[in-house]
Amino acid sequence: MLSKNMFRRIFIAFLFTLLVSSCSGAASGIYVWIDVPVDGLAFPDVQPVNVEGHAAGREGVARIELFVDGDLWTTIDNPPGEDDLVSFQAEWNPPGPGMYMIHAVAYGPDGTPSDYDETRITLGMDTPPSVVDAEPIISITPSPVPESIPN
Repeated sequence: MLSKNMFRRIFIAFLFTLLVSSCSGAASGIYVWIDVPVDGLAFPDVQPVNVEGHAAGREGVARIELFVDGDLWTTIDNPPGEDDLVSFQAEWNPPGPGMYMIHAVAYGPDGTPSDYDETRITLGMDTPPSVVDAEPIISITPSPVPESIPN
């Protein structure tokens, strides 16, 4: 049986662990994530890029800002959603071939920002496809067969 002192120590350790784990994530309680395009996606040609994602906040989400290579590209005010979860969608027309970094930041009603999420894409650049040039190897491995079957 645990002594009273040992029980207190375990209880305090439990409370400390609970406190530390509840502080993980964005300190603001606002989160944003980009669903599409996935990080590292390469487009063979320059084309419009559909950017989709979600954001959540305890007090709701007032707006989402999208950036390309650090420059504000568009703002979505009062994104549609249900309860504390909202979604966003926007189409970006890239200026030409290249590698681009797309960032998203969500803001709560009081203007508090979330941590940003990012995705990296490549458009219209020579990215050779992965080609596997090998023929299958068929290997026959004999299994030992007993010379006699025991009775």
